[in-house]
Amino acid sequence: MKIVSYEKKGIDKYKVKLDNDDVITLYDNVILNNNLLITKEIEDIDKLLKENDFYELYNKTIRYLGTKLRTRKEIYNHFKIKYDRDTLNEVLDRITKEGYLNDDLYVKSYVADQVNLSNNGYYKILRDLTNKDIDESLIKEYLDEVEDSIWINKITKLAEKKIKSNTKYSSSYLKEKILYDLNTLGYDKTMILDVISNYDIKDDEDIFNKTYESVYNKLSKKYSGNELKVQLINKLMSKGFKYSEIKDKIK
Repeated sequence: MKIVSYEKKGIDKYKVKLDNDDVITLYDNVILNNNLLITKEIEDIDKLLKENDFYELYNKTIRYLGTKLRTRKEIYNHFKIKYDRDTLNEVLDRITKEGYLNDDLYVKSYVADQVNLSNNGYYKILRDLTNKDIDESLIKEYLDEVEDSIWINKITKLAEKKIKSNTKYSSSYLKEKILYDLNTLGYDKTMILDVISNYDIKDDEDIFNKTYESVYNKLSKKYSGNELKVQLINKLMSKGFKYSEIKDKIK
């Protein structure tokens, strides 16, 4: 198959017209690697196009990495729909060798951003990074450099925010919710409990009265008399309110 003409297309590509009137676009690397400027002869077009896919993906990957640091898994998932596995892995191996993919630098940057800019704790950050197929020992190496005082400070700020904004929970239920929410965010359970123990959270009478009225209005549609009292006590105690307080209110 003979090449009839070349037409420059962009910085590193050419539109190539063949003697069968087909037109293909090739990267200059492919043209040079196969000595096409001199021979103007294509022996295996499938092989040529596969090599062209490699350079197309390589250039796209470099541009993709130009916006932010990425992991191998992120790049693979981003391009896997359009490109085959072999081409993807070949490109990923090359950019890793060339230093464009650097897990060490990625983890260092990711941990710093999460600690300084997010509410996520140690174990949430660890989980998110392991889901990106990064070695756990490398992640822990950087997470363990973060001082306990930093995690405690983050826990304290989150706990105080929840305490100040509380408008519907009893003191005991609020503590359980703080523990659950912060543990879900990846903070150490012992650290959370240590921080919460420093706060003397008292039941707010307005919150109790508001909750009581809400529960009473719902249950009174189904129950009455002693059965209503039992249901009220059970429901309010399940929300963390004290038995004596509930009994007094019912009276």
